[in-house]
Order: sequence, then C-alpha cells, then structure tokens
Amino acid sequence: MVSLSRNCRKYIFLAFFILYFAFLAAAVQRQNSNEGLSERQLQNERRRHTKRVYALLDNMFRICVFMFLSAVFAGLTLGVMCANVFTLEIIAESGPVPDCKYAETLLPLRKQGHKTLCTLIVSNMLLNVLIAEEFTEVFTIFYAIVGESTDPSEMPSERTIAIYSFLASTISILVFAELIPMSICRSKYSLKVAAAGSMFVYVAMFLTYPVSVPLGKLLDWVVGNEETGQTYDRRELRKLMALHVEHEDKSGNNLAKSELDLLLAAMDFHERTVKDIMTPIARVTFVHEDDLITPDFVERLWLSGRSRVPVVAANGQFSDILVVKDLMSVSLLHEFEAVTVANVVSETNRLFAMVNGNTNLPSMLKFFQDAKTHMAVVFADESADAVGSPNHEGHLDATTRRSVNFRRPQQADVIGIVTMEDVVEELLNDEIYDEYDRYDPADTKTPSIKTKVDNRTDVVLPLEPQKQPRVNFYSYFTHPEADVPLTEGQVWAVAYFLNRTVKCFMGWSPPYIKLLLDEIKDEQLVALEPTKSNEHTPVTAVASELPNANASCSTNNTSVPVAHLRGDHTQFLSRVAEERFVLYAKGVSADHFTLVLGGRVDMLVGNDNFSSKLLSFDSIGEEALTSNFYVPEFSAAVLSSARVYRIPKATFEKCLSYQSIRENRKSHIRVLGGKSSQKAQSRTRSRGAEIGDPLEFSTQKCTLPSGLSSGSNKAYGTFN
Repeated sequence: MVSLSRNCRKYIFLAFFILYFAFLAAAVQRQNSNEGLSERQLQNERRRHTKRVYALLDNMFRICVFMFLSAVFAGLTLGVMCANVFTLEIIAESGPVPDCKYAETLLPLRKQGHKTLCTLIVSNMLLNVLIAEEFTEVFTIFYAIVGESTDPSEMPSERTIAIYSFLASTISILVFAELIPMSICRSKYSLKVAAAGSMFVYVAMFLTYPVSVPLGKLLDWVVGNEETGQTYDRRELRKLMALHVEHEDKSGNNLAKSELDLLLAAMDFHERTVKDIMTPIARVTFVHEDDLITPDFVERLWLSGRSRVPVVAANGQFSDILVVKDLMSVSLLHEFEAVTVANVVSETNRLFAMVNGNTNLPSMLKFFQDAKTHMAVVFADESADAVGSPNHEGHLDATTRRSVNFRRPQQADVIGIVTMEDVVEELLNDEIYDEYDRYDPADTKTPSIKTKVDNRTDVVLPLEPQKQPRVNFYSYFTHPEADVPLTEGQVWAVAYFLNRTVKCFMGWSPPYIKLLLDEIKDEQLVALEPTKSNEHTPVTAVASELPNANASCSTNNTSVPVAHLRGDHTQFLSRVAEERFVLYAKGVSADHFTLVLGGRVDMLVGNDNFSSKLLSFDSIGEEALTSNFYVPEFSAAVLSSARVYRIPKATFEKCLSYQSIRENRKSHIRVLGGKSSQKAQSRTRSRGAEIGDPLEFSTQKCTLPSGLSSGSNKAYGTFN
C-alpha cells in the first residue's frame, strides 16, 4: 500500500508538471501574439479567456450530471417496466430476502403503469436533448479558446462544429446513457438497482407532472390500464417447470425431480378418464351372491390378495361389493345355518356404485370422497358425454340399501372396476403398495443344512428366506374337516412375530425359532361338531375360525363378566369337550407357553371369576418358559375352536442350547495374519451390528454369520 501511494503521488506530480508547462507554453504564445496590443486590451482578453475556461468546465460538469440522470431513467425504464405487477406481487409475498423488500418498493410505481412509463420516457428524452445542447456549447467554447491563438481562417465553420457536437453527443448517449445502464438493469441485480433508483422516479414524476400525467391518462384511455401479466398455457408451464429442474442453482430452492413428477401428474390428472385406469373385466376377481362362506372360500379370498370383491347377482349383473374384512363379523349365533355372500352384504349394507367410463378422474376422486366408498363398477356408454361432475342417482340413506351411479343406461355393458387406489396412483404417478398388496410366500421347500451341535447330534437348521413373507394373520383359521398344515410362509411369519414381540424370544435368531415351531407343530382344537347342511361347512365353524370374530364388540385381553361363564373354575373347565382343550387350570403348575393363531380361547381369571378371551396372535404363559416353577392364577380353555402353538419349556431350552453352542463356537474363532486378522475380526463384528444384514450359510457345514448371534434383536428389531 505504501509503494502504491508513492507511485500515485509520482503520477499526480508528473501530470501537474505537464499541465503547468502546457499552460506556460500557451501563455508565451498568447503573449507573443499580443505584443502589439495595449495593456488595457490585454487585460480584457485575459478576462474573456478566463470566463471561457470556466464556462467550458461548467458545461462539462453539466454533461456529466445529465448523462448520469439519463442513464438512470433509461435503466429504470427497463428495470421497472419489464417486471409486471403479478411477478412483483409473487416476489414480494414469497420471494427470498432481500428481493421481497425490493419488490415491495417497486410495486407502487409499477401499479401506476402508464404514468410511471411516461415519467421515465419524458425525463430520459429531456435529458438527452440537454446533453446534445451542452455538447454544442462545449465545442463552441472550445474552438473560441483555441481561436484566440490561431488564425481565424483556420477555424472550423459552424456547420462543422455542429457535426462534431452531434457525433460526440450521440456516441456518449448511446454508450453511457443507454447500453451500459440497460445492461446493468437486465442483470441479476436489476431488482436491486431499480429499487435503489425509485427515489429519482418520484422526483421526476413531481417535476414532469404537467406532462406525464396527461400522457399517462391518454394511454390508459387508448391502450387500457389492465395489467394482464405473463401467463402460460399448459404446455408452456410444463416446459417452464422442467427448465427449473434442469437449471439448478446453488441456493437449493429449485424443484426436485420427484416434485416435478407430482406436478406433471397433477396437470395430466384432469385429462384422464376412468376407462384409462380401470381394471378390465377379464382381470376382475368376483364372487356370486349364492356362494357359501366356508373356510376354503375365505382362504381363496385371502390368496387372491383382494380386500374388496364385486358380487354377481343371479341375473348375471353386478349388484354389490363384498369387503373381505366383513367376513370377520359373521355372527357366531348362526351356528348351524349356511351363510351366503348375499347374507353378508345385505347385513353390512355397504355402498355399491357404478360409473361411466368417460368420467374424468377429478370427478371420480370427488365421488369417492363424497360417497365414502373405495370401489366402483365401470360401465360403457359411448352415447353419453364425459361426466364432468358426479350426478348421483339415488341417495346415501344408511337405513336403506344404498346404491349410486352416474346416469347408468339400462343396457350398458360392464367393462371393469376402478378403485380409489387406482385414482390416487394416477394422481401421484406411482404405484401404492400396502402390507398386503404383494404376498411373497416363502419357498415351499425351504433349503436346510445340517449343523453339528455336538459330537452326538445333528440339527437341521432351516435357511432363512431372503425376503420376510407377508402373511395376513386372518389366514390362520382352523379347518374342522381336515388337518391342513400351515405353509412355510405362515410359520416363518410366526417366528418373526415371536422374535419381535415376545420378550423371551427377542434374543433368538429366527431360524432357531422356526426350528422350534417345526418340532412342536401347531394344534387345531375344534370343540364343536355341528351337523352338516347341504354338504357345506357349517357357519359355526367358519365364524369360529375367523380371527377377531365379533371383534367390534370386544377388545383383546379385556376382562368383562359373561353370564354363561360365571361360576368357579371347576364348572368352567367342565364345559370343555376333551381334556386336551384345557390349556391352563388355576392353581395347577404349567410348563408351556401358548400362542393363539386363530379362533378364540376363553379364560376365567382370579378369585373374582372374571372372564376374558384371547384372539388372533394373543399369547399367555410366558413366565412358564422363564421361571423355575409357574402356577397360573387363571384357567384357559378352548370352548369353540382355536388354532394354537403350545411351546413346552423343555423344547424351548433345548433349542436355546443349540443357539448357545453355536455362539460359543463362534467366540473361539481366531484368524491368523497379524494386523489383517484384526481388521477381519473388526469387520466381522461390525457386520453383526448392521441392521438387516442378510444371512449366509456354507454348503456343507453351517457357519452362522454374526446376524445370528445373541444380538440378533438388533438385526430384526422389536415390536412396540
């Protein structure tokens, strides 16, 4: 900095030195030319020369001021008027700081429209005229000063001076009052510059009021004063949003790709119709209204993966919608009566809807919301126009049979079904999967390998599936007429359930729980044997097999007095059909844990003889596996039908010892190789802590990975 200041002083001194000699030379020349003049004439000439110099400097200063103001108004004409009112309002309300403040400053000016425009243009025009006049004066004075020491015949003519002033003023205005300010006001700083120059506009508006206001009103009358702003059609708006995603900035405020997909899907949503997204009738799963509700019927519905199924009437027309979960409410009071699909749908009285295939999706979504239904049957009616809004024929009175349609003609053909999920998927432009949409059962023949636990025993340890099976607990019903075993997927689901929810199994690895369940097998306890009716399974069996039957009237594990179960525990246990249906007796030691898969287990609790019941996936007797001696304070028995797992303590401890031996064997593994062995061991330990680490097995000897250690609850989590 010191050297820089020294250099500046040198250059300034040199400039003054040159100017001094220049003025000295001019003075000598002027003195030589005025040698013949008198002293009085010489003084007058000096005064005239001084005035001309000051006049020249004054004109140059005014040119600079006028040039600056002209540049301001030229730039503001572009900066203020290029942004419409809509854009400024958007920035002022939702733009980033400080752009929102700049927009608020410019909004009052921009809303005045033609008045502001006339002020800017008139001011810029007047200043440009003044600049041209000042340049003419500058050239005139300059040549007058030069002519003092020059032969008058060598001086340029007035026409030449006018040309010089025209060229100088035009170039100066073009460069300094137009190009540079307009380029600045078209940059990213345009909003800031326009807000900073707004005070000049207010001053100019006051000074040019007699001219700008009448001109502005004239333009409002001729052109109109309505500000339409920049609007886009659908295709332009799609391209605009796509460009916002493509040209990302460092601020991170641009649209994400996922957001763009949602916006584009929403824009296309109203253009699609129901027949574009429906499930064709050839792919529809349906039932007949005279089908009997049997265990096989319920199982087929479960395997179909449908939560709602259309019902076909006797005349071949769709008449109802069967909601699969309504089968849970089949009353146990109809013990020996055959229940059909028609009985179930008539009791539930759910809405049945039919819609025209030409209905647009926004109307369909609004209909689903208003009608409180999730499925509609689609019919074809080419003569009808696309429905823009639901015109419901019928009513939604809960006391009567509810039906609604979109002007369905008498001879219309059913072409498919549409669900609310289909409509929402189209709106989101993505598939929606819940926990039951994809049922991936485990392999029916699960690979297994022999693990040598000690020198005398080989244990067949099942190989854990790569994907955990998705199994609905409603599928664990009993089969009164046949001993139908559980599938591999169902058993694996029980193993994962125990690992996550039952405390004594949380430290286990799921393959060992599966090994335990395969050894003990599940039990189907059917206490009632009613007579058959029309060669179909009795309703009582179906109702008892459905888990959570009558669940709407009771809650799991809640103790409520029941009249027909009152009495002491002896009377309660005497109601069972066989001794094996008694799961626990009050005051009698027990050594097994019970998990209810389906059906119902009745209980009598304590000395007050309060009754309770266990439903699907309720468990009891965990202390029998963890304590040395367990005596229940309740009695539990199967009075109707149930499917249960009874896990003896001996089998529990045996399978637990298998896992303990494997863990002990893993703890004695050593890897040779110095530092590399330590890294290998650390990687092995870190894998045991990874969540969801897949299991790995060798082909001959079972080498369990760290995911099967005692810390496997980290890998599979717990169920809260």
